[in-house]
Amino acid sequence: MRYVALQTLVSVLLISQVIALGLGGEGFTGCPPQNGDTLYVGGYGEGNYSTIGAAIENASNGDIIFIYPGTYRENVVVDRSVSVIGYDAQNVVVDGSGHGKVFEVVAGNVRICNLTIRYAGNEGDNNDAEIYINSDNNIIENNLIAHSFGDSNTACIYLDTCSGNIIRNNSIKGNYFGIDVYQSSQNTIYGNHISQQVGFGGGIHISARSTSNEINNNVMEGKGSTKDVVGIGIFGDKNSVANNEIHGYSRGIDAWLAGSENNISGNNIYNNGYGIYMGYDFASNRIAGNRIHNNDVGLFLTAGCRGNIIEKNNVTFNRLGINTKDAAGNTIRRNNIMWNLNNAYVFYYIRDFPGNRWINNYWGRPHMLPKMIPCIIGLRHGIILGFEIDWRPALLPNI
Repeated sequence: MRYVALQTLVSVLLISQVIALGLGGEGFTGCPPQNGDTLYVGGYGEGNYSTIGAAIENASNGDIIFIYPGTYRENVVVDRSVSVIGYDAQNVVVDGSGHGKVFEVVAGNVRICNLTIRYAGNEGDNNDAEIYINSDNNIIENNLIAHSFGDSNTACIYLDTCSGNIIRNNSIKGNYFGIDVYQSSQNTIYGNHISQQVGFGGGIHISARSTSNEINNNVMEGKGSTKDVVGIGIFGDKNSVANNEIHGYSRGIDAWLAGSENNISGNNIYNNGYGIYMGYDFASNRIAGNRIHNNDVGLFLTAGCRGNIIEKNNVTFNRLGINTKDAAGNTIRRNNIMWNLNNAYVFYYIRDFPGNRWINNYWGRPHMLPKMIPCIIGLRHGIILGFEIDWRPALLPNI
């Protein structure tokens, strides 16, 4: 009896595995299906579709479009709430052949995962993204996304006036922008590996009037600090940029154009021209708990950058630790500013006297007396030398 029961159990397990393979069960890894019917693209099954677009045209909201290995050269409009799932990202390729959008998502509650998505057009605007999204509450995950048709102003993923989207665990290579968030709010971008962007674009670009987005736990890999490319650009308000690794850019984080109430925290920023570049009325933001090291300039504040709280950062091993130029009214407190070739350089105009507030920073050794920070003060005609002062420098490194 025990032998018969064991034989029955093994048979059931084998049958279930065969069924899973036939349904492309591996393709569902990390992409939980919805509750509708499953439509198949490619493969050899009777009734399978030859194109993704045809399957979507015959799908209903909640259905699954499962794609077998192969290369599908098409431009796909997703106009209903379906899950588009590849067998695996390495072997299911959706190729735009250098024309238009590869995926255009106009319905909400769409999931796209386990695909290689490549070669959108190159017409110089973000209408030619590999994935263009103009709807809410979609999930884009576990894809390989690549662009190789030039370097004009296009993005691999373009969020256009939308909210509630999740972009996670994708590998994104090339193009002017990796991800461009245009006038969009409350989107989450995390766990992606973004690299090889060109021109003065960047890995992730958060435009003006884009608010309350979360940019967390991404790896941003530039092509070298001499290339004029930005890791993460922030131009909106109330966004969170946290726990990212950013290296190899001319500016690791570029924050300006009147952005306010943003939180930049816990990032590891290294081997860039500027670690964090703040300016042009970027005001009332919090920059906290970042590791800013081995950059040409660790933290740069300029051109009307004021009212920011800069605290608990480790600013180390940069050629210049903190540079404030025509920036005043910022609070710089409880940071570790040490082991840089030059820890701080300050310039401001006399109209902005007394400049910035430095409080309880650690400067590489205990200071029993106030720490004098040399600065240049611009007058109407000429300059004078002066000091900003950290009145209570820390005796030990801040934790």
